[in-house]
Amino acid sequence: MISESGWPLPNAWSWAILLGLIVAVWLPLYYAALRRMTVWKLRTWMLTVPVLVALADWLFWGTCLNGQQSLGAAMVMGGLVVLTFVERYNVPKDMHIQ
Repeated sequence: MISESGWPLPNAWSWAILLGLIVAVWLPLYYAALRRMTVWKLRTWMLTVPVLVALADWLFWGTCLNGQQSLGAAMVMGGLVVLTFVERYNVPKDMHIQ
């Protein structure tokens, strides 16, 4: 992605701009969701991001996870299941926003 002159290729610039736009849209949506959702639900979505990025990497670029990465993704998802179960049944009723 770097040319012989040391400057990034046009393709690299387009990816950098696209990723910048995604972040520019993602952060306001995150803060809007923070006002409307309970923190534990939003945190659950945010913790899935590394696994979703690995999934997108596989879909768009064909990158496969090795054994350790697959184990890590499974541990993240398993932890989220436990976290969701524990917090769903231990959050005081007055903290739920309907």
